Amino acid sequence: HLGVLILVHMVIQLVFVWSMWKAMTGMTELLRSMSLMVSAREHKREANVALINSLCPPQKAHRLSQHLATASATMICQTAEEYEDCTLLQMDIKGFTSLSAVISAPELVDLINAIFTSIDEAANIVGAVWKVETIGDCYKAMVGGIMPCDDHAKRAVALGFAIIEIVQGVARRTGLPLTVRCGVASGPVTGAIMGTRLPRYLVHGRTCEEVGLLEQSAPTGA
Repeated sequence: HLGVLILVHMVIQLVFVWSMWKAMTGMTELLRSMSLMVSAREHKREANVALINSLCPPQKAHRLSQHLATASATMICQTAEEYEDCTLLQMDIKGFTSLSAVISAPELVDLINAIFTSIDEAANIVGAVWKVETIGDCYKAMVGGIMPCDDHAKRAVALGFAIIEIVQGVARRTGLPLTVRCGVASGPVTGAIMGTRLPRYLVHGRTCEEVGLLEQSAPTGA
């Protein structure tokens, strides 16, 4: 009987140890899963923040986050902001539409993406540049204003020269007849977040019209 009791006691101890090991293993897996969930949620949050920062200037990102959280089908309403010390730059690739007869649509997309990516890198180097929008092969940016600086005009001209060099470099490497026109104009603009679907921080005003006219009337390569 003593041997049987000892054997039973040993079995109970083994079952207890096994149960504890199983519980600890399950807890470890649970903690690991929770850690992965938190990491994934943080990664998603960072991706959302990066997306919002690409839609509007960082100074306005928090406001846009609040608007998107409560936005309905109606347009986002907010007070427009006036900027006096800023310079607008607008560029357009001459004859870009006719390139569709020379290269395929995927190649055309890769080409414009390479150009705009290079311009974005140049804008980062110049500094104080907010890319307002791109439509087709047209690029529009504001220097100063929401990113204040005293030399916004000089920075805008420097970015314009960089854009010309970028497009000329792409033309040499690809053998395509690419030429570019740039317009630069300093003056007041009004900025605001527009819309709820793909909202953007856009600028409006007489200076926008002036820079558009300057770009349209500029000789290619200037």
